[in-house]
Amino acid sequence: MSSPSKSRRRAQRERADSYKAIATEVGVPDMVLLPSLTNKGIVANLKDRLEEDLIYSYIGNVLVVMNPYKWLKIYDQQTMRRYVHRNRVDVAPHIFATGEAAFRTMISEEENQCVIISGESGAGKTEASKQIQNYIASVSGTGGNDGIEAVKKVFLDSNPVLEAFGNAKTLRNNNSSRFGKYFELKFDRFGRPLGGKVSNFLHEKSRVVKPGKGERNFHIFYQLLKAPKSVKQKFFLEKPTSYNYLKQSGCFEVENMDDREEFETTDNAMKSVGIGDKRRDAIFGVVAAVLHLGNVKFSPKQIDDAEGCSIDADSKPSLEKFCDLLDLDAKAIGKALTTRKLQTMAPGGKVETYSVPQNPVQAAGRRDAMGKALFERLFDLLVQRVNVSLDVKKIAKKIGENLVSAEDMLSLGVLDIYGFEIFDVNGFEQLCINYVNEKLQQIFISLTLKAEQDEYESEGIAWTPIPFFNNKIVCELVEGAKPPGLFRVLDDTCKTMHSRGETALDRGFLDNLGKSFGSHAHFRKIGTGRPGFIIKHYAGDVTYDVKGFGEANKDVLDKELVLLLQATGGSSGSASLMPTLFPEDIDLNDKRMPKTSGFKIRNQCGELVKTLSDCNPHYVRCVKPNDQKAPCRVEMSRVVHQSQYLGLLENIKVRRAGFAYRAEFHRFVERFNLLSPDTSGPNMKIGMADKEAAKSILRNVKRQYGVELNKAEAQLGRTKIFVRSPEMYFEFERLRLVAIGVWATKIQRVYKRYSSRRHLIKRRDEMAKMYESAGKTRRRGSFSRPYDGDYVSEPDVREALLDVIMYYEGKDDQGALSGEGGFKLKLEYVDWVKRAMEDRTGFMSMERVLVALTKEALYVLSEPTEDEVHEAGECVSADGDENGTVLPLLMLRRRVELRGVSNIYMSKLPDDYICLKIRPGARVEEDKSFWVKDGAVGACQHTGTKFSLFTRRHHCRQSGNIYIDRCCNFLSALPDLGYYEPVRIYDNLVGLPNVELLEVRRGAQRR
Repeated sequence: MSSPSKSRRRAQRERADSYKAIATEVGVPDMVLLPSLTNKGIVANLKDRLEEDLIYSYIGNVLVVMNPYKWLKIYDQQTMRRYVHRNRVDVAPHIFATGEAAFRTMISEEENQCVIISGESGAGKTEASKQIQNYIASVSGTGGNDGIEAVKKVFLDSNPVLEAFGNAKTLRNNNSSRFGKYFELKFDRFGRPLGGKVSNFLHEKSRVVKPGKGERNFHIFYQLLKAPKSVKQKFFLEKPTSYNYLKQSGCFEVENMDDREEFETTDNAMKSVGIGDKRRDAIFGVVAAVLHLGNVKFSPKQIDDAEGCSIDADSKPSLEKFCDLLDLDAKAIGKALTTRKLQTMAPGGKVETYSVPQNPVQAAGRRDAMGKALFERLFDLLVQRVNVSLDVKKIAKKIGENLVSAEDMLSLGVLDIYGFEIFDVNGFEQLCINYVNEKLQQIFISLTLKAEQDEYESEGIAWTPIPFFNNKIVCELVEGAKPPGLFRVLDDTCKTMHSRGETALDRGFLDNLGKSFGSHAHFRKIGTGRPGFIIKHYAGDVTYDVKGFGEANKDVLDKELVLLLQATGGSSGSASLMPTLFPEDIDLNDKRMPKTSGFKIRNQCGELVKTLSDCNPHYVRCVKPNDQKAPCRVEMSRVVHQSQYLGLLENIKVRRAGFAYRAEFHRFVERFNLLSPDTSGPNMKIGMADKEAAKSILRNVKRQYGVELNKAEAQLGRTKIFVRSPEMYFEFERLRLVAIGVWATKIQRVYKRYSSRRHLIKRRDEMAKMYESAGKTRRRGSFSRPYDGDYVSEPDVREALLDVIMYYEGKDDQGALSGEGGFKLKLEYVDWVKRAMEDRTGFMSMERVLVALTKEALYVLSEPTEDEVHEAGECVSADGDENGTVLPLLMLRRRVELRGVSNIYMSKLPDDYICLKIRPGARVEEDKSFWVKDGAVGACQHTGTKFSLFTRRHHCRQSGNIYIDRCCNFLSALPDLGYYEPVRIYDNLVGLPNVELLEVRRGAQRR
């Protein structure tokens, strides 16, 4: 067996490490400091934190969010107050910290800010966006002006409106945003909101006519169908299964979502953003009209030599309801759906017009195009209405203040957009979404690297370029002008092959792509099977099905249909919206090609990039832990994939390529001032500059603590200190914890002595009166002796005692650490005493024990007996050490809760004995209720060794965990669990359980 001193020191280190892990935060809050720099290491850290409901982590200034799929009580006003005027590094990671950083930086630096939220569907982007908005609305100023409060209300109430018309249930998310939104709020220099603007793009209008299997259409359809009966009767509405646009998906309800209540919320929010009763009815009427339009069906019909169609007799009532709601001519609409006007140029320059019959598929396409156009423009109208309510000029006039010039206004924007999408079948919409994400990634790379480089240059620190994948080549592949990118090739194909069918158009587009990009490193054409192409995105390879690309890009409603919608005969109800929804002037003779979807998304994305580039960015990366929406469950492969395409590892590498930790001098000194006598203690130098104080700390760490610290590891800039490796930063933290422990002990001891002596006279009088009344004779030496309570000064003994007490009192009832900053335990009394013991023969002996008293219990401990030392020496330790199991310095004999002490007795003689009367505990049966089930684990919970014939499993009777045989060497009685004879327990728990029976051990305690 190893020497007792070495064994004890090793045991103490192991126990100190285990309790330090308990006392500190789970995982690494800032993943720049991760010891394992891999995607798996990142995911393991995120998993550990998620399992403890810690959903937020950092990568430098980037916030990473894990969707917990359950509501956490971390968004209330009390939590908000913790982050107000607090620096990010001084508080735990949270979305509020990002909101605070964006808002305060905007005010202090007078620079525009933006928060870019990204992640795939179901990762929690919408919720993150709402919490950012809630925080900004809560902390921004008002100046006591009701008009400014109204701006905040519109700012927040716009969310339910846009979610109702722009969100839907998908397979991955019950409230998925099916559009991109950039919400920009304008402030004055004092942080008061003056107005704002909402920009929307990539609205998934195809969902209106064809939601996916198991998914839902936009929420507003189902909300309207759960509206009050009077509303439904007004719009001729029935149940959801009556409408083709809804029933084809087979999903009508969402778990934990009441569409009736949601309708009321949407209706009230529409009032809040300034939409009156009549206009709301008109909007709901258009939504109902789209549902009725979807029920119009077509039957094949031969017209001369052409294949045509007619409207089914059963669906004519649906067409009439559609036309009644919009005050349209049903006959004209029916004809426009089943025929198409075609103009040709006759000899002599004369234009001739023909009516071309449409087959049922073509007619359904015209019907769906009308439905999509109506809903998309209705959504744009709602966004416009929100922007009117947030108009800066209008609000300034309303609140009676002078208009602030554009130069004096500050803005804070929040971008919530689709994440990168890779489905089994990817079409034109996925290309647009992934293109925007490519552009955002390009901004992220350039701004992140630029921010790093600017910081090092401003601080005078050498900058080493970092190799990374620049996705500019992929962006050029999609949007390029010279040579033409994919969007421009598609536009050219649509222009030159406009008279060809959809299939021929898609084939022609694919052929043109092959000619243009056949040798491109990030493009590959697929000609066999399902025709398409592959693009090597930053997030991985995506295969696009070319089917439907041409029609999706043209994305234009036939001019004839637009004219019919404009020809509504009504000026009230939903008909009154038609001129607003379709304001364009239609010229049937204009042969110019309308703007394509590709053109629109390029321009929208360009404007967005320009806006974001003019702002100081803050990033929020949302991660989806699993596809089953199961609370706090992590699918490793799923999260590793997201970590890869979100570029988390690359982001960490960028931060760590220079210095993993950086902080202003004053923050560094505030945190680590205990590591130098010049910055703390009685010899502290008052008035020392922050930079000089930081130098002093570095010198003392190197000199006093023997840390290998050179210029490569730590550098001082002009305003900040930079530490290169995470390991060095953790060493600073470790030394800080040691210093805190030393100072805490000194402070506790001094304060306890002060408080004890302060009340000495009062206690002495009370004790004298009590003794006198009871006839107790005092010892001469006790009259003037002050009461300190803590009479043990040996560090090893104190640390061993702390291990035992922490095992029982280190956590509250919910398993949280006592106190926010660590353990808040107070030792009321601790000293070595002698305990009078009576053996079976009646012979009395004195045993030296350590007695400790807290507010909860009395602890009786002693050093290991000779028998225990001998038993431990014959074992092979859990770590394979043949020298035996290492015993702790102190072994707990009995812990008695104070409520179990019924009486305290003393004699009347001048002795120093006291007797405690303990309430005897009831005899208990063996308790196995907390044991881990055999099938739950397949390997040892200490070593990770898989169980087999030669490494059998064994339950620790104290913890219930399962270990291999050699991890449970030590025998100990566990009377509290019903084991009155010695049983085997986990080696690392030796010395922690109660081993004595209350009713057997009775004795006297000596002070």
